[in-house]
Amino acid sequence: MLRLVGRGQGCNRDGEEAADIAQISFYLAKEDATFDSVIDPEAGLGARQALVFHEFEVEGVACRFIYFETLTTKTNPPWLDFVNEQLEANIAFRSPSRAANGLLLVRVDGRVLAAAFGRSASSHLERRALELDFGIKTAMNMCGNEEIRQTKSQSTAITTTHIDRQVSKPSDTFVFGLSEAEDLSYISAHLKGDKRVTLQGRDSLTYKVIGKEKLSWPRLVKECRTFVAMYGAKDYVDLFPNYRNLQPATDEQRDILNAALIEALKAGDFTKLTLTIPEFLADDEFSFAYSNRSQRSNDVYAYLDVGQLQLELKLDEITVERLQARWIYAYSPEADRILEHRRWRLFNCLGHEQALDGRYFILSDGRWLQFDDDFYRDIVTFTAKRLRVEPCEDLFKGIDISDDTTKKKS
Repeated sequence: MLRLVGRGQGCNRDGEEAADIAQISFYLAKEDATFDSVIDPEAGLGARQALVFHEFEVEGVACRFIYFETLTTKTNPPWLDFVNEQLEANIAFRSPSRAANGLLLVRVDGRVLAAAFGRSASSHLERRALELDFGIKTAMNMCGNEEIRQTKSQSTAITTTHIDRQVSKPSDTFVFGLSEAEDLSYISAHLKGDKRVTLQGRDSLTYKVIGKEKLSWPRLVKECRTFVAMYGAKDYVDLFPNYRNLQPATDEQRDILNAALIEALKAGDFTKLTLTIPEFLADDEFSFAYSNRSQRSNDVYAYLDVGQLQLELKLDEITVERLQARWIYAYSPEADRILEHRRWRLFNCLGHEQALDGRYFILSDGRWLQFDDDFYRDIVTFTAKRLRVEPCEDLFKGIDISDDTTKKKS
């Protein structure tokens, strides 16, 4: 969301009243990234309409702005086709829509930040070049744990569960009642000492400000420097115990873990596999598809399940590279179309648990992460000493729940 507001304080280069912005969302690129490397080469940016590039500097900081337009044509929604079957004169709806999109790239203190404007802009960023926890870490460090408005968490104890909480007024984390089994994945909170500013996010950081003092260009550059510095702070470790400080696997460990994942897929062993979108999506608004073909039909699923991989992939030929090259798309029943700007790499949607050399790893959002040894030890101890298994009642004994097709319990 982009909102420009006349400030009445200062003028732009043409002598006109300067503008400022009330809300902006930034991604942070990994170290050594460039303006070119943060753009996804497979996203088809070069084919977009009205594509232009602008290079400029603000406060001595290099910036690049990429502008393009998208054109979509809305046709009959499913409900209208349904009603048309009973009408003597069918109703035909057709409405072309052109939308503006932009990417603002800023290099500060050796790091590249990318702001996306418009519905389709963020889909042109190379996700593998971005810090996947930039938004939540920076927000936790800059806001603390006392003025929080919203949290999102997930639990992967048995089945991945996404939990969204929102309070009527800013409160501390105690009010949200996060359990030990939940991993914090998103927060929205007020900036320390300034209730006019709200920071929120997970992978991206959204900065929202109310009142007269919005973000001018100089203030934007200043805040970008702060974002980069605060991302590296460790305040969140003590303030947010529900945010697991999971360590990424080494390159050698990652290769071994990926090999175990591929072996499980080829064998059709889905017992430790999950398949879910790495963010919260409302079930009543979206379904999913593994393809976005314009000339052929696309199979649409109401929900995701690992058993669908047997239908959509040649598992005997599967590789990590092929998993990363495939996408899962959101499908809108209301618009009766696949949303090409709402897509996720298939590899990033897989969850897998794997032990390696006495340590425990989990695949989450495309990354292999190692659980803290103490945390993993606590889980094992709880399971061994405190978890009680009740004997099965006679009424439920001897029931065959195996499913030979999906290779798992039904």
